[in-house]
Amino acid sequence: MFAQNTWTEGEVTIQGTILNYKEGETEKTVSFFVADLIDRSVRKTYTAEANQTGHFEIKIPILYPQDFYVNYNSLATLICAPGDKLVFDLDTTKKKQASVSVTGGNRVKDNVDYSAFLGGLALMADRNLDDQSPGLPAMEYQSYVKSRDKKYVNFLTEFKRKNKTSEFFNGLAEDHIRYGTWESLLRYRLDHSVIKKVKRDSIKIPAEYFSFLKEYDMDDDQRITLRHAAFLHELNMYTKRTPADSLKKASLFFKSDQIISGANVLINMIELNSSGFTRDLFLTKFYFDALEGQQLREFEVLYKPGSISHPYFKKLIGNNHEKLKKFMANQETGEANIQAINGSAAKSLIDTLIAKYSGKVIYMDFWAPWCSPCMEEMPASKVLQDTYKDGKVIFLFLGNQCEASSWKATIANKKLTGEHILLTRDQFNVLAAEFGISGIPHYVLIDKKGNIVNKNAVRPRDPDLKKQLNNLLN
Repeated sequence: MFAQNTWTEGEVTIQGTILNYKEGETEKTVSFFVADLIDRSVRKTYTAEANQTGHFEIKIPILYPQDFYVNYNSLATLICAPGDKLVFDLDTTKKKQASVSVTGGNRVKDNVDYSAFLGGLALMADRNLDDQSPGLPAMEYQSYVKSRDKKYVNFLTEFKRKNKTSEFFNGLAEDHIRYGTWESLLRYRLDHSVIKKVKRDSIKIPAEYFSFLKEYDMDDDQRITLRHAAFLHELNMYTKRTPADSLKKASLFFKSDQIISGANVLINMIELNSSGFTRDLFLTKFYFDALEGQQLREFEVLYKPGSISHPYFKKLIGNNHEKLKKFMANQETGEANIQAINGSAAKSLIDTLIAKYSGKVIYMDFWAPWCSPCMEEMPASKVLQDTYKDGKVIFLFLGNQCEASSWKATIANKKLTGEHILLTRDQFNVLAAEFGISGIPHYVLIDKKGNIVNKNAVRPRDPDLKKQLNNLLN
């Protein structure tokens, strides 16, 4: 039965004290890493800042029982549920790595037990063997991981008996072991390729290796540890690659700009290989990629609300759909100078760009709205543009691999300034070949005489860029 009623939108209240805190000498920020099922990074970070006495408080939104990391010089793991309150001390006086002591709230014993449980697992582990074991052949590695899992399960059984642990603790501890084992098995291709220094696609894994997935309950959403979230991330990638030719088929569609056809191949693979909560999660992640990539038209063609039954996921998709519609409706680009250029031959393209800004130093920025690293550099670029507002340095933004509506909406909503040109696919391809662009963001520096000084220049946030610009001006 699909247990979709187990999720409660709530928060955990965290209060803490950094012992022997000294203003200006002791680090004042504490970070918390919480599982995020939708985000590609799998974890979301929250930060609390201590006051003058070392006290801090933060409320973190959560949906289900889970564990999370506390980071203050070192990582510690705590467990909680929506509505919980945790109070703890951070002690850095005894050793370089901070220790966490839960002193109050409604999960004191559960967290003391969980810390001891994780410590016991760590003592049992052979770190060197664990690190090197993915180098084994697939079925030998599976045997090793399952043998390790059995030891962990036996340890937990005895731990529960000795410590009279709660059902809350038991559920999360079992989840941690079960999904940690399955995550390790799903990561085999990646880890094996790193150890053996071979291409992932060259690794052949017998079909029976993945038999452990038959044990997985697709509707298991009652509690989700960090290892559980990591397993779901790996399973999502596995699902869209099974059978292997599905991804190749989708890629061919995408390369020929048949976005809808390629997306439907991947949607069909998700629906074929998953069900219940798991299918809803994977479809939601897929639709979120389209929304974050500002592919509004494609999303509205592909998305069928009836295909997802989990109420939280439906609400999340609906909210983000409305946000994107408002975002895309704004096409007022303000101070940005929007242009287009003709031609697709490399030499004429570069000559045209240089001629437009004759006598100026040109800093080219190849970017796209869907590119997170590109967007992360924009604030630093704005600061630089303000530094050189006399116009002697031209900040030329070359948008690529995106639709005009998405390009203009991003310039408008993010209030980007500078000179902006949207490249056609052919124009980007020839410039990418000319400048050796393997990915974006990518930057190019051109001097006042039109000479290409650096085909792979530093990013806007790099302090060295300002020195290079000043040298070119002088």
